[in-house]
Amino acid sequence: MDIGVGQQLNVDWLYMVRSGKAFTGYTNIGPSVGNVSEVQLFNPVGSGKTAIVYRFFSSASVAGIFNLSQFNTQFASLGMTGVNLQSGGPAAACQVRNATPVAQDGTIIDLYELLVNTTRTVVDDWYTILAAGQGLVASSQAVNLRLAGSFRWVEF
Repeated sequence: MDIGVGQQLNVDWLYMVRSGKAFTGYTNIGPSVGNVSEVQLFNPVGSGKTAIVYRFFSSASVAGIFNLSQFNTQFASLGMTGVNLQSGGPAAACQVRNATPVAQDGTIIDLYELLVNTTRTVVDDWYTILAAGQGLVASSQAVNLRLAGSFRWVEF
């Protein structure tokens, strides 16, 4: 839908927000000596929901290459449960989590590069589907750095 001045409105996303199926969540994990930093969007086992990742933003304390990976084990540390973008809408099933393991987790599906302390839209428009018990992880290739991640997704 054209809304003027060359701007396009994503009708699918607008519909999901208005119907209470669109969510947001973020986490920020500090540096850990000798460990990589990871943020995860996880759809818990038994949620009864399917999630589609719509958008992902990221920033880090150092410039470098980062991974997006599939990893279907829930991280222990909860950053937050997703917030419904329709004020007063139902709670999210998916959670944003973080970890600082010695090595990167998961199967790499994409790489992205960040400049120091600059937020970048890494995923911009319908990226992957997460069934119950599945997760998407962003991780640093370097150790001892801060990594922030903000996810947007829909659940049905």
